[in-house]
Amino acid sequence: MPVLLPLVIEAVVSNEAGDLKPGLFATAQIEQASSTPAILVPATAIRTTTGTSRVYVVSSGGTVEERIVTTGQTAGNLVEITSGLARGETVATSNVAQLGDGVRIAARK
Repeated sequence: MPVLLPLVIEAVVSNEAGDLKPGLFATAQIEQASSTPAILVPATAIRTTTGTSRVYVVSSGGTVEERIVTTGQTAGNLVEITSGLARGETVATSNVAQLGDGVRIAARK
């Protein structure tokens, strides 16, 4: 399912026929060159301190591993992760301020 992002833009276009009036709006679709699906995580899963964003990946053993990630676009309460996280990895989404590398957690699905 595609992620829809609202975007307000201002454009300069030719209007010799006078069909376009100030204040009109339109719906458009922007095609991106990449067909790779994005990795999205809840904004609550990201801890950012001094400009560095981190997530905590949950291992099968119930401990977390701190990962430095690069974030991209946002869509509602979801944030795109452009590097540092692999598709399918599970991240902690609550109490991330109390987490650290190697901390054992009780994972919920």
